[in-house]
Amino acid sequence: MKKIFYLIAAIVTSNLAYSQSQSNITTLGRNAFVPVENANQNPSKITPKGERGTSFWSNDFSTPGDWIYDNQSTPAVDWSIVTDVNAPPAGAGLNPVGLTSAANGYALINGDIMGDGSVQDSNIKFANSIDLSLVDNVGIQFEQVTRNWASTYSFIFSLDGGATWTEVPVNTGLAVNTNTANPELYFQNVSQYIANQSDVRIGFNFSADWGWFWAIDEVALVEVLENDLAVVEGWYDEWLIQWDDAEATDYELAENFESSTYKTGQVRPLTFMADVINNGSLAQTGATLKITLQTPSGTEEFESAGVTINPLETVRLMIPDVTPAAFAGMGTVGDYVVSYEVYADVEDNNPANNVLPDQTFAVNTDYMSNDAGAETAGRYTDTQDQSWMNRSFYVEETTLNYISFALYDDTQPGEVVFLNLYNGSPFDVDGPNNPQTYYFGETDIDYVVDESELTTATNTVWITLMLPEVVDVPENSIISAEVYCPASDPPVIAIAAAPSSVNSNSAGLVFDFADATYSWLANLPLIRAGFDSEVGIDGPADHNFKISQNYPNPSNGNTRIDWELLVPAKNVQFTISDVTGKTVYAKDLGDRPAGVQEPIELNLNLASGNYQYGLTIGNQRIVRKMVVTK
Repeated sequence: MKKIFYLIAAIVTSNLAYSQSQSNITTLGRNAFVPVENANQNPSKITPKGERGTSFWSNDFSTPGDWIYDNQSTPAVDWSIVTDVNAPPAGAGLNPVGLTSAANGYALINGDIMGDGSVQDSNIKFANSIDLSLVDNVGIQFEQVTRNWASTYSFIFSLDGGATWTEVPVNTGLAVNTNTANPELYFQNVSQYIANQSDVRIGFNFSADWGWFWAIDEVALVEVLENDLAVVEGWYDEWLIQWDDAEATDYELAENFESSTYKTGQVRPLTFMADVINNGSLAQTGATLKITLQTPSGTEEFESAGVTINPLETVRLMIPDVTPAAFAGMGTVGDYVVSYEVYADVEDNNPANNVLPDQTFAVNTDYMSNDAGAETAGRYTDTQDQSWMNRSFYVEETTLNYISFALYDDTQPGEVVFLNLYNGSPFDVDGPNNPQTYYFGETDIDYVVDESELTTATNTVWITLMLPEVVDVPENSIISAEVYCPASDPPVIAIAAAPSSVNSNSAGLVFDFADATYSWLANLPLIRAGFDSEVGIDGPADHNFKISQNYPNPSNGNTRIDWELLVPAKNVQFTISDVTGKTVYAKDLGDRPAGVQEPIELNLNLASGNYQYGLTIGNQRIVRKMVVTK
């Protein structure tokens, strides 16, 4: 498996420290807009292919001698100029590369071949000086293909003959384990760095811990368009405001988490925000953010106030406290699609970058989540006792009766993890406004990894364990779903994690038993709490199948289990395992149509003790406890 070592951000636990660490975002109030501090140092924007102005200089890597290399990588790995379109690693899903003139040469740095533990820090530099002394406005433009893994991408330049070099970040919005288009055209206004300079040298730096790769072609220094607004990044809830406010409490941060799934009854007003940069040479008046929200009930539109954005300035446009019509009552169940667009008083010369890729969230009857669809991007393991936590904010009273979590399928059978629910913020003072409570004892809810669960076709399997009793959640509560993994060296349990860029990155926590401290995580552990309101057969609705508690329980080995499929399913498997994780009974239930199925009737000669039983369909499994007494 690729890039699966655990990722944990060693972030200090004070509110002041976490706010100050986000130095490029200013504190936000209720204004219609606010400039982003130091934004000119990082005005990056990825755009589709489009027409730019005059090209002052260009290079297509057809002459390898035009470029020189240096690096501080461990082990050493240089850029190279290649013509093989299949050179990038196959696992990245981006070969053959689609660069326009790849056949006559393109620049490639391949960190993937260096293996786990390698570090890349590699430069490729144009060998000659470029005279831009008569150029007032200039942008760097290039075609690229890449997949990000903990990588830092930079445009580099020198104004003193190559003696010193300055890095300008690019690709800052590219999420972990995310591909670019193939190819993708990147443009950035770099006038403030190299315009009106007579001795300009340029290049690129790729730094990463076992990074994937970066391929570049068709590099050009081009004229900046007069009118060119670009949307850099967008959000649909307010967590970022509190994240940047040094005075904000963790409770205020959590109550504004940007969730990817809202449970019915937990919907709340949204605040749409977008960082918008003026990549053009002229000030843009009337710059306005337009949000189009597709809901299960229809389409709704919202707009911000119009503002002026000066060249190279980044502004955050906001539409605060929006309550969509579809949020009336408990909230309409279904998918919601957020489209971001920015426009100004004059026609934009490059409208392709006036929009962002659509964002989606959902409302369901089952659970809250902030993992944006649970795409796995890494794992959490450790040789120390630690608890991985994922938290959501509940504005209304509700109930919870299960915890789901995702394990990598190389977790060892027979290992035990412990589940719990935690109420309150561990970063704020314990008290009436923030009661910090565990709902169960440290080892009350144990789960033994069943050998039958770790043979899925995918890298991860979702385990859903029903809680021993329903938990009543009070209004305005932070609830963390927790998986506690006892120490093991080497690690034997691996909790899957989502990409670091999804939704509210402060929602994931780790508790380290060694020093009794909580820290935020770089990636969200894939752990959820939820409730299924169906009567009779309990099981999370998002799984599309349900399984009841066996009856009677305890039993002497003779028992009955009811189950149901909400949609047709193939290769349905039923298993029972003992306290060591060994499968003691298995039944292949085959391919089944939707609907209530015939009960599973058991007459087993099992020793007295505790067992786990469950249904597995694909990489989803629902597990319950069964007690046998003789």
